[in-house]
Amino acid sequence: CWQMFFGQLELHWPDHPPVLVACDNPEFFQAAMPGWSDRIEDVIGYDSADPFTTQYRDAVRKIETPYVFTLQEDMILLGRVDSKRMWDHMAFLEANKLNGVDCIRLVMTDRDIVTGIGDGRFLRRGPTMYSYAMQPSFYRTTSLLTAYERCPPIKTIRDAEVAMFDWIQPYCQSVISQVAGGLRGFMHFDNSEFPYTGTAIVKGKWNLVEYQELRELWAQYGIDHTRRGCTVPMP
Repeated sequence: CWQMFFGQLELHWPDHPPVLVACDNPEFFQAAMPGWSDRIEDVIGYDSADPFTTQYRDAVRKIETPYVFTLQEDMILLGRVDSKRMWDHMAFLEANKLNGVDCIRLVMTDRDIVTGIGDGRFLRRGPTMYSYAMQPSFYRTTSLLTAYERCPPIKTIRDAEVAMFDWIQPYCQSVISQVAGGLRGFMHFDNSEFPYTGTAIVKGKWNLVEYQELRELWAQYGIDHTRRGCTVPMP
């Protein structure tokens, strides 16, 4: 869903930061995305045979900026991003460097334990199984890299996400930014400052259980949804 991802990114966040793509086949990506070479800073290749944590660590090592905003390719924007708020988050991380704040996550779950600190931000309190998530987040690059360098090799993205609950704790104190959003599905709350699909694809299938908006995007980007199938039967 690269065309959908980048199309929605350009539409809803036109002044987004420079983009780095990490994938197992940079040549295929560049061939599949003609005309995007001038809008992507770099395409970082990795060996698909390596454990996921090794792939991720090696990609983060190539980031030269002090902060990074992480996204997966099935996290599709559904509406206008509050761009000023996004840049304010990076300023917040810089201002709170000495306070140990290393991450601002843009999604809240129904199991997060938080304390409000004002301006729509919440300090996540104590170790929880959701101390780390593959969801849109601003990180201090050195802190994210340290966590992945110290994490043992873990094969799959799902197992890595669970394991990082423990490994992220000493290196990335996180704040959650949540503005005006209701519960979507079983766990995630929508966030009006960054409206997106928390998971557009689940186990290889389109996630119509939580995101009916995908129907319109399929038509907009000429996507044949039947190639993947859906998490619920199409009417």
